[in-house]
Amino acid sequence: MAYFHMNTLGDDVDEALARVLEEPDRMGGLGFKLAQGEPIGDAYPQDARVHLDPYSTGVKLCSLLGNTVGYLIVNGAMKAVLERHDVHPVEIRPVNVYNQRKRLHGRDYWIVNPLRFVDCVDRRASQIQYSTSDPSQIVAVEELVFRRDALKDAGDLFRIREQPMSYFISERVAADLQRGGFTNVFLNEVREEG
Repeated sequence: MAYFHMNTLGDDVDEALARVLEEPDRMGGLGFKLAQGEPIGDAYPQDARVHLDPYSTGVKLCSLLGNTVGYLIVNGAMKAVLERHDVHPVEIRPVNVYNQRKRLHGRDYWIVNPLRFVDCVDRRASQIQYSTSDPSQIVAVEELVFRRDALKDAGDLFRIREQPMSYFISERVAADLQRGGFTNVFLNEVREEG
């Protein structure tokens, strides 16, 4: 089965699109957990809010809300598609979208935090840059290659330790998203070997 990397930035050229640059209000410094696949639990605020980029006039909401904080923010219809597949363990938290004038702009949005990590990266075939001071620390991943044999129990939505702020979906989910006509969704197929 093929797997795809889902880009959370979305279309960064279309200036009409809404974008988010910061984590939700009142996260108390724990917003990184939602981006890196750590459980947020009760630390997530009841009335979570994200604000659109104050330096942009873009207000058009899409199925995937592009952002620079590494979150998977989707509308209710896209959330429903994800929930029909093998995406657990996962945290899915509601978030309200506020515009540049600090007015409510969108209600039916969700931050999807996959907690499943799959050890499937073929480090020999991938192009990975390591720190010169600590050769075990990854600085950048230029090209990912997955080990096909390590994907048999991967499920339909997961992360990898080498790039915890990245999201990977199965071809089943990708096909459903394509059939559903969801907007601002950009996928890149990951090469598999073995």
